[in-house]
Amino acid sequence: MQSQIHFPEPKIQIVNNQAVTSSVDVAEFFEKRHDDVLKAIRNIIKKDNEWGLRNFAECEIIRDIPLQGQKAMPCYTMTRDGFTMLAMSFTGDKAFKFKITYISAFNAMESQLMGQQKLQNVIDAPSTTADRKDITNLLNTWVKHAPIDYRSARIMLNAHLGVESAEEIMLSQIPEAVAWLQEQINLHIVKPLPGPELTEY
Repeated sequence: MQSQIHFPEPKIQIVNNQAVTSSVDVAEFFEKRHDDVLKAIRNIIKKDNEWGLRNFAECEIIRDIPLQGQKAMPCYTMTRDGFTMLAMSFTGDKAFKFKITYISAFNAMESQLMGQQKLQNVIDAPSTTADRKDITNLLNTWVKHAPIDYRSARIMLNAHLGVESAEEIMLSQIPEAVAWLQEQINLHIVKPLPGPELTEY
């Protein structure tokens, strides 16, 4: 019966909008000495300094050393390309399956990052006339119920949003604009109820 390999969870994180892992995490995942992983990384950088520095970044971690207290230890963060180059030196059936697991984790994190970036690009896109329809309707309602003309109302809204014209309003600012206009309208439409009439006897 073939023994089942236990796959630990690869540790991938987002740093500066890029999926990276660390030499410490790679060493633990592949059950290798961290010193050996550092040596392999430095050899890669030595062979192609420009490419190496683009895909590996030196850093430090703080570790508790028995009888010595805390000590700063060198380590590297690496991109997907950096990991792929480093992992070429990891051989054997187990290492091969571990590499597939790690690369799949990179793929998943990069897909998540790409989805977030696409969503952010959509949210931060400039608004169109159709997008600003609710704003236009609320401006007209405000002008109808308050002693203010449309141009002045628009100038006040633009000042609140920090823009100079309607075309500069971003999609992400529309909810704020709608909420602010609704507040202005409520100030003129919602009035306190009159108290009871007093009757003299």
